[in-house]
Amino acid sequence: MNSNAQAFEVYRLLIGAIIALLILVIIVGAINYFDNLTIDVSRQRFFSGLSNAVDQPNGESLMIEGVVFRRGEAFTSRALALQMGIGEDCVEFAGNDSSGISLGDGIVTVKEKLKTDVFVKCETNSQESPAIAVPSGCEIACEIGFGEPIG
Repeated sequence: MNSNAQAFEVYRLLIGAIIALLILVIIVGAINYFDNLTIDVSRQRFFSGLSNAVDQPNGESLMIEGVVFRRGEAFTSRALALQMGIGEDCVEFAGNDSSGISLGDGIVTVKEKLKTDVFVKCETNSQESPAIAVPSGCEIACEIGFGEPIG
């Protein structure tokens, strides 16, 4: 081989590497896009399910299946109550800490990205023998549990 042919081979290798890198960037971008889309759709389903539970406060547990949460995401009972359109003190969290969820005093923190079922139970203050305690001043009160049904 002459020196011109050897130089051309180096350029062909360089062009191949650049094309491979561009394809890799496109694939990684598509994966991130669809991951974010999954989380956004899941978040919409979560808030829609909470609204549905408030719209039918019958004491029955409503399950929102397969909700995906990001690592580090946090929800307060006050913020969720405002989102649901009920009084600020009318939402409580049920259950215990799990491997992916940390329950604090009025706050839920997601420790790692996870997919879990969310359970919501809402009742009015006029129901006889309510399954959840409805605080005074709350027309509707709700309990939200992550991963396991509300007892």
